[in-house]
Amino acid sequence: MINKPKKITPAPEAEAPQEPNGKKTSRSGGGVARWLHFLDIGRWLNYRLVMRNLPFLLFLAGLGILYIANSHYAIKSIRSIDQLDNTLKESQWQYKIIKDSLEFRSQQTQVAGKVQALGLQPLSAPPIKINQEHPHGH
Repeated sequence: MINKPKKITPAPEAEAPQEPNGKKTSRSGGGVARWLHFLDIGRWLNYRLVMRNLPFLLFLAGLGILYIANSHYAIKSIRSIDQLDNTLKESQWQYKIIKDSLEFRSQQTQVAGKVQALGLQPLSAPPIKINQEHPHGH
Protein backbone atom coordinates (compact mmCIF):
# COMPACT_ATOMS: atom_id res chain seq x y z
CA MET A 1 0.00 0.00 0.00
CA ILE A 2 1.38 3.39 -1.00
CA ASN A 3 0.96 6.32 1.32
CA LYS A 4 -0.41 9.24 -0.54
CA PRO A 5 0.27 12.72 0.86
CA LYS A 6 -2.80 14.22 2.31
CA LYS A 7 -4.05 17.36 0.74
CA ILE A 8 -3.97 20.16 3.29
CA THR A 9 -6.73 22.65 3.03
CA PRO A 10 -6.45 25.93 4.88
CA ALA A 11 -8.80 26.40 7.78
CA PRO A 12 -11.52 28.89 7.08
CA GLU A 13 -10.57 32.24 8.51
CA ALA A 14 -12.95 34.08 10.73
CA GLU A 15 -14.48 36.93 8.87
CA ALA A 16 -13.67 40.42 9.97
CA PRO A 17 -16.51 42.15 11.77
CA GLN A 18 -18.68 44.29 9.60
CA GLU A 19 -19.81 47.81 10.19
CA PRO A 20 -23.49 48.64 9.92
CA ASN A 21 -22.97 49.93 6.38
CA GLY A 22 -21.70 46.51 5.26
CA LYS A 23 -17.95 47.30 5.01
CA LYS A 24 -15.43 45.04 6.74
CA THR A 25 -13.36 46.59 9.53
CA SER A 26 -9.69 45.78 9.73
CA ARG A 27 -7.76 45.23 12.92
CA SER A 28 -4.36 46.92 12.89
CA GLY A 29 -2.79 44.21 15.07
CA GLY A 30 -3.91 41.49 12.68
CA GLY A 31 -2.16 43.15 9.74
CA VAL A 32 1.14 43.47 11.56
CA ALA A 33 0.94 39.91 12.85
CA ARG A 34 0.24 38.67 9.32
CA TRP A 35 3.26 40.56 7.98
CA LEU A 36 5.53 39.21 10.71
CA HIS A 37 4.30 35.70 10.00
CA PHE A 38 4.73 36.26 6.26
CA LEU A 39 8.30 37.55 6.66
CA ASP A 40 9.11 34.75 9.09
CA ILE A 41 11.90 36.69 10.79
CA GLY A 42 12.72 33.71 12.98
CA ARG A 43 13.86 31.86 9.87
CA TRP A 44 16.30 34.66 8.99
CA LEU A 45 17.42 35.63 12.48
CA ASN A 46 18.70 32.73 14.52
CA TYR A 47 21.49 32.22 17.06
CA ARG A 48 23.93 30.57 14.66
CA LEU A 49 23.52 33.29 12.05
CA VAL A 50 23.95 36.05 14.64
CA MET A 51 27.07 34.46 16.12
CA ARG A 52 28.57 33.90 12.67
CA ASN A 53 28.06 37.57 11.79
CA LEU A 54 28.94 38.99 15.22
CA PRO A 55 32.31 40.45 14.08
CA PHE A 56 30.58 42.28 11.24
CA LEU A 57 27.82 43.52 13.56
CA LEU A 58 30.45 44.79 16.01
CA PHE A 59 32.25 46.48 13.12
CA LEU A 60 29.01 48.22 12.10
CA ALA A 61 28.41 49.29 15.71
CA GLY A 62 31.95 50.71 15.86
CA LEU A 63 31.39 52.60 12.62
CA GLY A 64 28.18 54.03 14.06
CA ILE A 65 30.00 55.19 17.18
CA LEU A 66 32.76 56.78 15.08
CA TYR A 67 30.15 58.51 12.92
CA ILE A 68 28.40 59.98 15.96
CA ALA A 69 31.70 61.05 17.54
CA ASN A 70 32.79 62.70 14.29
CA SER A 71 29.49 64.57 14.08
CA HIS A 72 29.93 65.90 17.62
CA TYR A 73 33.53 66.91 16.89
CA ALA A 74 32.49 68.70 13.68
CA ILE A 75 29.74 70.64 15.48
CA LYS A 76 32.16 71.60 18.26
CA SER A 77 34.73 72.75 15.68
CA ILE A 78 32.15 74.82 13.80
CA ARG A 79 31.06 76.54 17.04
CA SER A 80 34.69 77.27 17.91
CA ILE A 81 35.35 78.69 14.43
CA ASP A 82 32.24 80.90 14.68
CA GLN A 83 33.37 82.17 18.09
CA LEU A 84 36.87 82.92 16.76
CA ASP A 85 35.36 84.64 13.73
CA ASN A 86 33.28 86.91 15.99
CA THR A 87 36.35 87.68 18.13
CA LEU A 88 38.34 88.49 14.98
CA LYS A 89 35.65 90.86 13.70
CA GLU A 90 35.50 92.62 17.07
CA SER A 91 39.31 92.97 17.14
CA GLN A 92 39.30 94.40 13.61
CA TRP A 93 36.73 97.02 14.65
CA GLN A 94 38.81 97.95 17.71
CA TYR A 95 41.93 98.23 15.52
CA LYS A 96 40.14 100.55 13.08
CA ILE A 97 38.80 102.74 15.90
CA ILE A 98 42.24 103.04 17.54
CA LYS A 99 43.92 103.68 14.19
CA ASP A 100 41.45 106.46 13.31
CA SER A 101 41.92 108.00 16.76
CA LEU A 102 45.72 107.92 16.39
CA GLU A 103 45.55 109.47 12.92
CA PHE A 104 43.31 112.26 14.25
CA ARG A 105 45.61 112.93 17.24
CA SER A 106 48.67 112.95 14.94
CA GLN A 107 47.37 115.82 12.80
CA GLN A 108 49.47 118.99 13.05
CA THR A 109 46.64 121.09 14.45
CA GLN A 110 45.93 118.57 17.20
CA VAL A 111 49.61 118.24 18.13
CA ALA A 112 50.04 122.05 18.14
CA GLY A 113 47.10 122.44 20.50
CA LYS A 114 48.53 119.82 22.91
CA VAL A 115 52.05 121.27 23.01
CA GLN A 116 50.91 124.89 23.54
CA ALA A 117 50.10 123.91 27.12
CA LEU A 118 53.79 123.01 27.49
CA GLY A 119 54.88 126.39 26.11
CA LEU A 120 55.97 125.20 22.67
CA GLN A 121 54.99 127.23 19.63
CA PRO A 122 54.87 126.13 15.99
CA LEU A 123 57.63 127.57 13.80
CA SER A 124 56.70 130.69 11.87
CA ALA A 125 59.85 130.59 9.72
CA PRO A 126 61.49 127.60 8.08
CA PRO A 127 64.28 125.95 10.05
CA ILE A 128 67.83 127.22 9.54
CA LYS A 129 70.59 124.78 8.68
CA ILE A 130 73.73 125.26 10.75
CA ASN A 131 77.00 124.19 9.20
CA GLN A 132 79.73 123.54 11.69
CA GLU A 133 83.20 122.87 10.60
CA HIS A 134 85.05 120.22 12.37
CA PRO A 135 88.04 121.44 14.34
CA HIS A 136 90.29 118.68 13.00
CA GLY A 137 89.40 119.24 9.36
CA HIS A 138 87.71 115.98 8.77
